[in-house]
Amino acid sequence: MIKRVLAVDVETTKAPVLHPWQKEAALVAVGIADLEGRTKTWLFNHNDLKQKVSQRKLIAEIQEEIDGADLLVGHNLKFDLNWLRFIGIKFTHQRF
Repeated sequence: MIKRVLAVDVETTKAPVLHPWQKEAALVAVGIADLEGRTKTWLFNHNDLKQKVSQRKLIAEIQEEIDGADLLVGHNLKFDLNWLRFIGIKFTHQRF
């Protein structure tokens, strides 16, 4: 039984450099939303951030959200999953 559905979206630098294995590519944001209307966005590599936050902390928060999900959905999810795996996110029981 699916308990929690989580929509995932990853934003990166623009083409032609946008895959994690390309040297100039950079992660910009990761966002999630669930069926209860709860949303969260994590910003990466932004010069305008007033308070610098450890990327490890951001990744740990994203991992916590992923761990609590049973089904992940998204547009172009294969691309997003590549980036999430690249930053260290693990998928243990989620369906896609």
